[in-house]
Amino acid sequence: MIRNDSRIIIDDEGVRLIDHAGAERWRFPWAQVKEIVAWKDDVFAYDILCLGFRVGNLPEYFACDEEQHGWGDLLDAVEQRFGVKKTEWRPKVVFPAFASNWTVLWEANPSEREGTLSYFREGPGSQIRPAIAGGSGPVEWFTIPGRLLFIVTSIGCGAGLYGVFFWAVDNLPRGSYPVVLWIAPIALAGVLFFLISAFILERMGVLIYRTRARTVAGRRIDGEE
Repeated sequence: MIRNDSRIIIDDEGVRLIDHAGAERWRFPWAQVKEIVAWKDDVFAYDILCLGFRVGNLPEYFACDEEQHGWGDLLDAVEQRFGVKKTEWRPKVVFPAFASNWTVLWEANPSEREGTLSYFREGPGSQIRPAIAGGSGPVEWFTIPGRLLFIVTSIGCGAGLYGVFFWAVDNLPRGSYPVVLWIAPIALAGVLFFLISAFILERMGVLIYRTRARTVAGRRIDGEE
């Protein structure tokens, strides 16, 4: 596992995240935590275990992950203060692989949700993450199996275009031909291959799209119907 240079600082008042330059990226108080969640971030080659803390009335979460220094201390503090035992929730989040496995670990009494953020601070580049696990970039639309399928489809399209080019050179009369004449059929075939393969794989239980999720109280949870 590759550790980054961020450090989680725990004290009696709350939690702080310090970046590699020593700057405070965010902080929150224990007293204003309303919900604690766990999930995994898919970073292509492996998964990273994460914890998120919803504070006050914010719809987003202060996020920490297992590659940050102080992760173990954070887990111990959460267990001590909220009774959330890592031996109970960790297996539920770790397995199965290639899924976010969004899990609510602790939630305050709904009557205690009102409040203000007297201790809230957000620094540049903070790790306050939305409740939707996963990003918005094209690569992050897919799980690892989905990315592998995309790579296979791209290679197939490239090989098909290469073959069509040399077939045209050998069989068509010399002249100028629109580029779209060669690209469009290959692209269409590639899209159809990807969609059909993705449909079959998802029917077999292999999650392809990370955005295939259901909504629960405004949150989207990856991988659930």
